[in-house]
Amino acid sequence: MTDLRLAGEQDIGSCFALMRQLRPHLTSVEEFVERWRRQSAQGYRLLALWSNDEPIALAGYRVMEMLVYGRFLYVDDLVTDAHLLGHGYGARLIAHLRSEAATL
Repeated sequence: MTDLRLAGEQDIGSCFALMRQLRPHLTSVEEFVERWRRQSAQGYRLLALWSNDEPIALAGYRVMEMLVYGRFLYVDDLVTDAHLLGHGYGARLIAHLRSEAATL
């Protein structure tokens, strides 16, 4: 069974190993948490798909507004655990984000 929810302060450290599959330049949990904190202050959110209290897919995104586009949802990061590719987890995250974007 999987659970889809925003990652909060208590969850971010658990997301590091998975995010590092996408962003290998991240060197430590501490660096990742600090970057997440700074970006969160700017509206960044991390949506996670969890299985047995472990993140198996992540989508980092933010809602932005520009004169040219108006309000829109921008996806910064999208990753599924390499061992779990092909199960539709990324598609599930994108479907959720599309639904959220439709409400903007």
